[in-house]
Amino acid sequence: FVMPTDKVQNRLLVAVHCYDPNTFAIEAQKTEWGHTGKDKESWGNEDDIKKAFNKMKINFVDKNIPVYIGEMGCVHFATERAESFRKYYLEYVCKAARSYGMAPFYWDNGAKGAGNESSGLFDHATGEYLNNAKEIVAVMTKAIFTEDENYTLSTVSNNAPR
Repeated sequence: FVMPTDKVQNRLLVAVHCYDPNTFAIEAQKTEWGHTGKDKESWGNEDDIKKAFNKMKINFVDKNIPVYIGEMGCVHFATERAESFRKYYLEYVCKAARSYGMAPFYWDNGAKGAGNESSGLFDHATGEYLNNAKEIVAVMTKAIFTEDENYTLSTVSNNAPR
């Protein structure tokens, strides 16, 4: 990536998307994520998220170039176990974004149900929560806004589903 130039100082931002791994976050081909998951990809887990976010922090945030995750999210799953991994994924990604100085924005496509591309949180016609979205919003809000110094990526990781 080469940062474009602008004649006006301090006006540029960097935007990225984060759906790693897409087979979990978008396609629902895998139902688990992270170090405790069994039905998961061999990539795109906690260490990969930290490495990617750290690269953006070093290359942009530390140089006073704001970074935001313009799209991120994870599909709703049909089983309680898979949903526990969804909550963990979203908490971890949001906490990592905050820890590395980036703002995450959830991509709410309004899709109802579960599975491939079903990452809706709100019914776009009524504003009502879809599925368990109230819990999902609470998990992400906790990860982004908690100021307690004891709440870290390690504590999130230590509470991963088993």
